[in-house]
Amino acid sequence: RFPVAPSHPRGVCPLPGGNQGGVISLSNYRLYASCPPGFLNIPLGLIDLLEQRDLFFIHIHCKDGRSYRIQFSSTTTCEEWSGRIMDEISPPVKIEDIFAFAHFAWACESSFEELSSSSTNGELSDFTWFRSELARLRFDLQGAWRVSMANLDHKLCPTY
Repeated sequence: RFPVAPSHPRGVCPLPGGNQGGVISLSNYRLYASCPPGFLNIPLGLIDLLEQRDLFFIHIHCKDGRSYRIQFSSTTTCEEWSGRIMDEISPPVKIEDIFAFAHFAWACESSFEELSSSSTNGELSDFTWFRSELARLRFDLQGAWRVSMANLDHKLCPTY
C-alpha cells in the first residue's frame, strides 16, 4: 500500500502549518510524515507506544528509544490517525493478515520455480535448504551452533 497516492482518503493527510504544513501517510509497514524542515520515516514494527495527548498531538515512542510528536489541525483528525496507526501496529486478528502468508499465496499463484521444486521433494529438500542457509549465513557449526534432530518427531516439544 505504499507509497500512497495523494488522492487516497485513508492514507494521506495534510498537517497544520499553512504553506509550510506537511503530509502524513501510512502503509502496512511504515509511517511517513513530512513537515518542513524535516520528515519522519518510521517502520511500524519500531513503534512501541502510541498515545494521543493534548487533543491535537500524537506521541510516538519507538523501541530504539526515540520519541516523536505529530500535531494535527483538529481533534477529529488526530483521533482518526491515532486509530489508523493503532490498527496497523496491533497484532493481526487472523493469521491470513500476516504479510508472509499473503506473499506465499501470491508466489504460489505465480508458480515460482523455487516453490514448486521445494514442495515436490518433501522433507529432504527442506533439510537440504536449511543446511544451505546455514552455510550461506556462515554459522560456525563446529563452535557454539549445532543442528539437532532431537525434536524431529515433535515429542520433545510439540509446538516447536
